[in-house]
Amino acid sequence: MVVADVELLAENNSLESALKGLSEVSQLKFVVALLSLYDQIFSRRLLIKGELAPPGDEGYGVVIGLESGRKGAVASGALWGGEVDRDGKKPDGYYALAERSAAWVQYEAAQSLASDVGLLTNSAQSFSLISEALAEQRLAKFDEAALLYAEALEIDPENVVALINVSVIVARDYDHYDWAVALLGLAQTALMNRYEERE
Repeated sequence: MVVADVELLAENNSLESALKGLSEVSQLKFVVALLSLYDQIFSRRLLIKGELAPPGDEGYGVVIGLESGRKGAVASGALWGGEVDRDGKKPDGYYALAERSAAWVQYEAAQSLASDVGLLTNSAQSFSLISEALAEQRLAKFDEAALLYAEALEIDPENVVALINVSVIVARDYDHYDWAVALLGLAQTALMNRYEERE
């Protein structure tokens, strides 16, 4: 089991600037960045716990929990992925979940601070796949990115980021502009619905 005890800033602006863009850096830098917040912040503490799950039908797994000293359990979930090797003893499949896990924590921490991340998706698991998909898209691996966006959309069909980025891939790389426009329309509708629900 891995446990990280992190205190969060009282001011949302400070936390948002501290967490902004963390999905673009390596897993190690993400953990270091989160733990460095410990010295700067003091009003709210989140405890992040993670445990590796034995490989199963859905691949390798990690169970993650986020707890607050005041509220108790804030969020919990399980992330699965990767193909299991023959004997199930190689840890490579677990390494592949590191970025998804970091994005899951980023999403749930932002949600616990009433951030606007909920306007983009209502699922930490869907959000975690976006981080991976963006990394593939930056490397011009558009087919791999599209598959990850599709996986994110299976979990949350109204994931605004996935819809927008799939529309970019569909238009720019496959010349399907009608699909792209339709996807952008879905993204706009999802965003507006979430915004109205919040009001």
